[in-house]
Amino acid sequence: MLSKLIAKIALTIVVIATVTITAYGAEDETQKLNTEQLNNETMQELVLEQVIRPIDENDHVYVSIDRRLNDAEMQTNAKYIYYYLKEWGWSSNAIYAVLGNMEFESTINPGIHQEGCSKSGSFGYGIVQWTPARKLWKWADKKCLDRNSLYTQIVYLNQMAKSNEGWIAHKGHYQSFSEFIIDNEHSVAWLTESFERNYERPRHRTTSTRVKNAEKWENYFNELAMANAEEVHDNPCATIVYVASTSEIVEQ
Repeated sequence: MLSKLIAKIALTIVVIATVTITAYGAEDETQKLNTEQLNNETMQELVLEQVIRPIDENDHVYVSIDRRLNDAEMQTNAKYIYYYLKEWGWSSNAIYAVLGNMEFESTINPGIHQEGCSKSGSFGYGIVQWTPARKLWKWADKKCLDRNSLYTQIVYLNQMAKSNEGWIAHKGHYQSFSEFIIDNEHSVAWLTESFERNYERPRHRTTSTRVKNAEKWENYFNELAMANAEEVHDNPCATIVYVASTSEIVEQ
């Protein structure tokens, strides 16, 4: 009788040790997945997400200051942006295209004013240099959000994308903003030009520089994912913690 009881206790311990589910916010759950059960594509996605996932929506793991950012600071902000836009349904190619444009416009900096201009709301501001800035500011103030926050600005961009606001399709790049964000068929270069022509609409186009930036970010994230995938492969007992879902603190 005692031996059966010990066996049941041992089995229970094994089950508890094998399956781990923990809460993340109100709705999140974390599942441990054995790497042997994942195909290469899925594993790369999970490793990438695990590496760049912010702690929470209010952790301020980004840089926001009124000056140009250096490479390390841009990488910090790029990872923050990648995680949230991917979580909200954007394709990887669309994110790389946007990052390439953001780097040219602001060095991916939510706190920077248009260079050489006054800091009034009449000129450009933020990660994509919204002009006039007062439109972003009024939206943020109405929702009681920090206008200098990177999270606030990507929420604003995502809302504009899903409502096709501020987007004017041009010849050769006929697609809506909502189509652009889920487009993984066109190349990063094509999508970078699409965002430049249809959303940024600069007086003087600088497509080649923006494309070079975007392709750099594509390589950066691919290398980041592969480096960490190799680290997992080197440990046959490794597991990946995958967060199944997250709730958004601002209604989209």
